[in-house]
Amino acid sequence: MNTLYEILRSQMGRNIQLLPDKKGRTQVMLPIYYEDGDMVDIYTEPRGDNKTLISDCGMTLMKLSYYYEINTDNKSRILNQIIASNGLDYENGIISKIVDNTKLYPALISFGNTLMKVSTMTYFKREMIKNLFYEMMDEVVTQLFDPDFSVKKQYSPIEGKDEYLVDYCLLAPRPVFIYAVKDTAKARLVTISAQEFKLNKIRSNSIVVYEDFLSIQQSDQKRILNATVKQFPTLDDFSAGGLDYVKDLSASNYY
Repeated sequence: MNTLYEILRSQMGRNIQLLPDKKGRTQVMLPIYYEDGDMVDIYTEPRGDNKTLISDCGMTLMKLSYYYEINTDNKSRILNQIIASNGLDYENGIISKIVDNTKLYPALISFGNTLMKVSTMTYFKREMIKNLFYEMMDEVVTQLFDPDFSVKKQYSPIEGKDEYLVDYCLLAPRPVFIYAVKDTAKARLVTISAQEFKLNKIRSNSIVVYEDFLSIQQSDQKRILNATVKQFPTLDDFSAGGLDYVKDLSASNYY
C-alpha cells in the first residue's frame, strides 16, 4: 500500500512536508493560513479500505475562540451549518472528514480553505449577523420598550386564526404591531397578515423593521408599504428611532 507521502506526491506532482506525531497522526503542511498568519492545522490518520481521516484536532475552534465566543445555541447551530455546508463533520469541537485516498490532495485543499473561513472572525461574524437577525431584534425590542411598555411576542390578534401573527405587540388601547422582516418571504407573510387585520377591522399602528429593505423584491416592497404604516429600513434605524416614534404616537393620541 502506498504511504501518505507517495499518495500526495503522485497527486501533487511535487514534494510535500509531512510531520508525524506520537499519536499516529501526520500533520500536512499546506500554504493555507489562519487570520493571524499561522499555518492552518491539518492532520491525517489512515483508515481502512484505502481511506484517510482528515482532522483539525480542535485547533480551528480554539483559534476562533480567541476573538469570538460560540456561547449561544444559535451560534452553535450556525457554526454547524457552515461546517456541514462545506461537506465536513463536526463533533466535540473537532472538524473532520473521511476521504478516499484517490481524492486526498483536493480534499486537503478544500478542508484547509474551510478551516480558514471558519476561523476568520470577519467571515464568521458576517455569517452570524446574517443568521441572527431575529435574535438581535429580540434584544433591541427588549432594550427599547422594557419595562415601560407591555410587549407580547408572537401575538395573534384574531381568535382562532393563529396563522396571522404579529412578531411583537405593544399592548395599548390602539396596539402597536411590530414586524421583523429578514427576507422577501417574510415580507409577503407580513403583507397578508396586515391585510387580514384590516379586513377584520382590527385597529392598530404598524411598524416594520427590515434587516435590509433594499434586499426585498421591488414588487413586494410596494405591497408591504401599502399594507403597513411605519418602515425602518434596517435594525440600526429602528434601534435609533423606534422608541421616539412610539412615544410620538402616544403623545399625538394616535396610540
